Amino acid sequence: GVAQLSAVYNLWGTVKFEIYDQTTPEQKGNSTDIYFSPNSITAKAEIPQDGRDFFYTGEVFKVTLSVLDAQAAPVPNFQGNANIHVEPAFEGLENSYLFTLQDQGVKVFALSTQTPGDYVFSFDTSDGLSAQTEPVKVKQATIQVVSTVAPIGKTQVEIQLLDDAGKRIKTSGVLPLTILFDE
Repeated sequence: GVAQLSAVYNLWGTVKFEIYDQTTPEQKGNSTDIYFSPNSITAKAEIPQDGRDFFYTGEVFKVTLSVLDAQAAPVPNFQGNANIHVEPAFEGLENSYLFTLQDQGVKVFALSTQTPGDYVFSFDTSDGLSAQTEPVKVKQATIQVVSTVAPIGKTQVEIQLLDDAGKRIKTSGVLPLTILFDE
């Protein structure tokens, strides 16, 4: 006879089945190795704050890579490798990532660059799965000191942040600054 079993299995790896007849347990058989691979991967870049469509150089942004099962849920035990490609080249990011059990099928990369550009992060696995982010725009910003002369004693100095076109940036974001005095 022939029997079929329908089941949902959301783990990654290789398994074997041992099948036997309950009425005659000595009649049994074993399957060959059955490999369970992820159904898909997704790559998503964080959306900039303050209504911007870009990040500034030096600003941290996140790219999330998820390895998913057929129900679009992360594969919790995935420990495979994902190759990483970035156009244009992106300094400080390895060209592959090996998932760990602690990742639970989701890896968040916290990234930053000092080079402006439109970056696309692409990922692929040995199972033939691939995904890429929408372009992540990174723009240069410069700090300009407007007040260059001040009286002795308590004073105020005006500093402004300019975009790559030389226009003053007026978003409500937070920018930590270090001010050094040169005497």
